[in-house]
Amino acid sequence: MEKRIMEIWDKVRDAIDFRQQNKDYIWKELDAFDRGEQWSIAGAMPSWIPKPSTNYVAKVKRFKTGNLILDDYMGELKPLAPENAPQIWMLQRFYEQIFDKLNIKYHITDVIRTSRLLGTGILYVGWDENYIGGTRGHLYQGEVLIKPIEPSTFFVDPKAFSLEEALYCGTFVRTTVEHILMDPAIEDDKKKEFKERRFTNGTSMGAQEDRGEIYFNRDYGSHQENVVDLVTYYEKIPNENGVGYYICVKTIADGVLIKEVEEIRPNLFPFIILHQHKQRQDFWGISDAQLILPNVKMINKVQSIIGTLATLYQNPQKIVYEGAGIDPRIVSKYGNAFGLVFLSKYPDLANAMRNVEVQDIPRALLEYVQFLKNDIEDFTGMSQFAAGTGSGSIQTAGGIESMIQRSLVGDQDEFTHFERFLEQVSYAVISNSIEYYTDDRVMRMRSEDPNNEWEYEYIPFKAEEFAELAWDFSIDIVQKIKNNDQNKRETMRMLSEWQLQYSPSVPIVTPADIVKAFNPTDRDVILARIQQAEQNQQFETAAMIVQQVLQGIEVGYAPEMLAEIVFQTLNPQQQQLGDVQKRQQGLEQM
Repeated sequence: MEKRIMEIWDKVRDAIDFRQQNKDYIWKELDAFDRGEQWSIAGAMPSWIPKPSTNYVAKVKRFKTGNLILDDYMGELKPLAPENAPQIWMLQRFYEQIFDKLNIKYHITDVIRTSRLLGTGILYVGWDENYIGGTRGHLYQGEVLIKPIEPSTFFVDPKAFSLEEALYCGTFVRTTVEHILMDPAIEDDKKKEFKERRFTNGTSMGAQEDRGEIYFNRDYGSHQENVVDLVTYYEKIPNENGVGYYICVKTIADGVLIKEVEEIRPNLFPFIILHQHKQRQDFWGISDAQLILPNVKMINKVQSIIGTLATLYQNPQKIVYEGAGIDPRIVSKYGNAFGLVFLSKYPDLANAMRNVEVQDIPRALLEYVQFLKNDIEDFTGMSQFAAGTGSGSIQTAGGIESMIQRSLVGDQDEFTHFERFLEQVSYAVISNSIEYYTDDRVMRMRSEDPNNEWEYEYIPFKAEEFAELAWDFSIDIVQKIKNNDQNKRETMRMLSEWQLQYSPSVPIVTPADIVKAFNPTDRDVILARIQQAEQNQQFETAAMIVQQVLQGIEVGYAPEMLAEIVFQTLNPQQQQLGDVQKRQQGLEQM
């Protein structure tokens, strides 16, 4: 076992060294710029030199992140065979509820933000066997675990250009002794071995940079006494017949194997990678923030020069004649103060003390800064329209829609990568649910029954119904971007107008649909009022039917005629159609 652990350490060491040589330094720079601390990495500088912060790195990260912030990130599951259609329909409903329950939108947003800064974002989708959830009468143990992974803590087979090609990967992070000893998933004998051997095995890496603690202005050094180097190592192991593989995961704390799972399910690495720009023959991606970094540095340098000249205009350097009897220390401290009087022994007062001439700020510097800014905005697509500052002279809905379409052209490749990322996230979440939801769990689903007075219905999730089920996945990011709340309200308004104009008797949309689409502040009160009015209408219709049936019985109508009367009362539009047909045929109307 000791030999095997050392082999794992060697692989982890190689993967971390490869990443550190290629990525860690640029990540540190990007992080410093994103936090407005870029001058902290510039080395020692005099305090009086201006340090401007034109932070296009943070601006581009927020802009590109905002492009992918959607109302939801759910796609459509499509069956591969007609007999699977009912199961896929039900699975789609469960999938939508799981996305909401696990707050996946928040985690995806975090990964988007990281990928737009560092070029690569990583999301973990696995299973947490220790989680206790549910509500009174419906408690359960275990849940799908989703969390973003800091790229500087992630290592991957350096020979692989993608996660599918990698033979191993994992994370190297800090934890504490207390966390390990409190983890119920770790057996007691492993905890005992860990306490006895963690200081004697000699295999702890120990360096903060190795476990991803690479950024500036972080308090990595404090409270190191109980810090533990924790490696979670995933490796593909070939099957005995030589066909395919299974994935084994080992958890190593300070060189001690504390946990091992021989075969994880589903049989995939539990990490999903999102690149802003995928590079050929490279595992790690790059970002727009990285590509514009040289221009951003140059802008700050030129602005520092301009700021230095402006500072000299405000606080000019002074030359004092030695024989004037003026103390230069007083001049240094109070030389620019208003109303200050100096006594000079030198009769030539114009030269007893004078300012050093400061050159005018070269116009070329101002033009160069503007050129760099324009170049960044053009490269990243941060036009005034795309940034939401206006559409110029275009005012029509069609013209603005056309501008939206053109503004999205430059991001089409990013949308394609993002769609693939969402497909992998959805597959991992659903697969883990099918694999581990072995107990009956009540899932909340949005009801599509127009006769259901409740917005939701609650159905138990039975994983065995979806075992060995496959599906296609479809999602259109551009369509989701366009389908915002404003567009939804406009569509609802258009449908209601069509209904009033062409078929008022057909409920294309109901008053409740309109209220839900516009979502006013007193939404629940209005919906309750609508529901009460509909119930009153139903009571009135029922009373009318009872009265008509009783009158028909007294007159002696046949049962078929009574059934016709009830049908026409419940379906007045059909009665109107029947009257038209009777008039055309010259028959007697009722």
